[in-house]
Amino acid sequence: MEAYGATRKQTDSQSNEDAFTIIRDPAFIVAVADGSGRAYGVATRALAFLTRMVRNTEPEMLKYYATWEGIAKALDSYLAGGRETTLVAATVIGEGVYGIQVGDSRCYIVKDADQYLNSVGTDTKKRLGSGECACSPIHTRLKMDEYLIFATDGAWTGFDRLSLQKAKREAQHFSDIPTLLLQQALRLGRGQAADDMTIVVVRR
Repeated sequence: MEAYGATRKQTDSQSNEDAFTIIRDPAFIVAVADGSGRAYGVATRALAFLTRMVRNTEPEMLKYYATWEGIAKALDSYLAGGRETTLVAATVIGEGVYGIQVGDSRCYIVKDADQYLNSVGTDTKKRLGSGECACSPIHTRLKMDEYLIFATDGAWTGFDRLSLQKAKREAQHFSDIPTLLLQQALRLGRGQAADDMTIVVVRR
């Protein structure tokens, strides 16, 4: 598995309230989180807690939505009463992609030589830390000529199929795509000062 990420903080902000992690042992997992407002590092804390939980989970169990939902509920309880965060997290086992979405950070699948770009999960209103988070399952197949994009709302607002194709043309390596997409998101999306932005790309 190949996975590369890039993140940037909002202009004039003291901190980046987005965070991402790429876990390779005992299972391959990618997770992206976006803390709400001045979140004081809640996204980073959430991903640290997630990492501890998945490392104590049998990889085979990560194929099941009930496992991910249990992890989300534990995270929601852990963060309850403080700042809130979104979460999109998934594992890739063979061709299968299994995970969860909480809030509006998203996972996209890109197919057919970049002609097809589609969100895998569904946005939810209640985030982690609310004490009543709502979860959406992520379940799809990832073939050898396809790839995934994990993105916070500051990033996905500004990209589409055409900007993705442009990034692929300009990239010298697959690892260049996250940074190129963030640059395009600044031009096409909310603007330089609007939000923190994070993108992670994954392929087999």
